Amino acid sequence: MKIVFTADNHLGCYYARMTPAQLERRRLALRLAFSQVVDYALENEVDLFLQGGDLFDQPDPRNVEIAFVTGQIKRLESAGIQTVLIGGNHDTPRSSGAPGSMAPHRILSHSNAVIYLAGADGPESVHLSTRHGEIIVGGLSSDPRLQPGDDPLQGASFSDNIPSVLLMHYSLADHGWVAGEPVVKRESLAACGAGIVLLGHNHRSFRQTVGAVTVISAGATERLDFGEIGNRPGFWVLEIENGGLQTDFVTLTPQPMHRLRIAAEDLAGDDPTAIILEHLSEIADEGAMLRLDIEGTLSRAAYHRLRLTEIWRRGTEQSFYFDLGLSGLILAEEEFPTADISVNPQEELRRAAAEMTASRHDDAGRRLVGEALKTALARLHGEGCRPEL
Repeated sequence: MKIVFTADNHLGCYYARMTPAQLERRRLALRLAFSQVVDYALENEVDLFLQGGDLFDQPDPRNVEIAFVTGQIKRLESAGIQTVLIGGNHDTPRSSGAPGSMAPHRILSHSNAVIYLAGADGPESVHLSTRHGEIIVGGLSSDPRLQPGDDPLQGASFSDNIPSVLLMHYSLADHGWVAGEPVVKRESLAACGAGIVLLGHNHRSFRQTVGAVTVISAGATERLDFGEIGNRPGFWVLEIENGGLQTDFVTLTPQPMHRLRIAAEDLAGDDPTAIILEHLSEIADEGAMLRLDIEGTLSRAAYHRLRLTEIWRRGTEQSFYFDLGLSGLILAEEEFPTADISVNPQEELRRAAAEMTASRHDDAGRRLVGEALKTALARLHGEGCRPEL
């Protein structure tokens, strides 16, 4: 029996700093990655298509994402491939009783080709007949009611329908767990009865053994942010035959992503902007997502020589999406003379506005900064000011 396992596709993911055109192209890349998983399943005539949660990035996905997934499921159905889904922490509604809180998976499960294992009150399991034999698949969707450190498998019972394969959307203790989240403990995993546990949630793929249980983390089908730049996007193929298990991780080609870090100490020259622009030109890639981080301690004089607007413009021109990170930059503490200081308020306002403009990646935000600058300059010159009461 051959199975495709994928998770964390995050269809419809939202990026606040992208323009509408960039956002739509990025969402198209996410859909393309998922369709490549379906392509593989069809070309290799698999028996089951298992999805381990966070198929969508929100519990109320846009119609375009729902329509897209419906079309992919129909492709699988036409080839006789059954689809089994569970919900993730992103696409499971926080409250089951609120209006409009139905999980999007229930819409998909209206098709006979889709089984949604919500597992609201503990793991569920289903007995499936495939072209190459029988299998019991269990599922445990993400439960928003669980508290940090809770073990979703603690005390779980499958009655007599013990799954051969168990789908879960949780982190494994000591492997990718983030404090503040529920976590599957190894002792409860080893005692759950399933021979194979397939995990969503951790965007890094891995396979390991816990007792007699084979644990496989799907990883994501696309790198979602710059913190995942070292991840391998892809999905797993499992072959179960005569009690044996063979696995293969199929790598997908993600949208290019680069992260450039420049030490502030390297920008002490007369033209720090030219140094940065030279580094940017070395990794120019119009199809890539690019982040530039300036990190370390920089003198105020060197900082004021940075032409942030020019840096932002160049990065935007040379990449699909550009992000400028200054959170790791520290301005050196310096002593200033207390006498004979001449400050030009107009120039300081213009400098501050330029920095704010460089940090905004949307046209509306940049227009707002421009309007604020005009208002501030007018008030500075006494134009349009209200008399004090």
